[in-house]
Amino acid sequence: MIRGAGADPVLRGVVAALAGTIAGIHFDLWDSYGYRHIPHIGPLFLLDAAAGVVLAVASLVLPARFVALAWLGVSGYGAATLAAVLVSLWSGLLGFSETTSAPLLAPAIAVEAAAFLIGAGAALRARHRTRLLS
Repeated sequence: MIRGAGADPVLRGVVAALAGTIAGIHFDLWDSYGYRHIPHIGPLFLLDAAAGVVLAVASLVLPARFVALAWLGVSGYGAATLAAVLVSLWSGLLGFSETTSAPLLAPAIAVEAAAFLIGAGAALRARHRTRLLS
């Protein structure tokens, strides 16, 4: 059995679930709430959903010695999607301005922030553990 934080199935599952949830929210907004029809933003929402799926799968299947990279990716993904929604709320993004009454806004912000923080913490922990085991 592989030891270390990178092999922790619970941590793998949590980080993967966060990436998958962000992906699911963006796909749902694209598919069910008409975001697919927003110029420039629509394709980016679909791309965001695909990226989240890739990161979720990577978080689950990468060998322990490489999983910190996937978790760092999930952290960056959470930060980038959170930054995009905040910019869209405050000043607009690519000609689109989000509103505080947008569907799934609060859950999206919460999950994106959690992905940023937990993904970063998991990556740091895995990297630290890998160094200790080397």
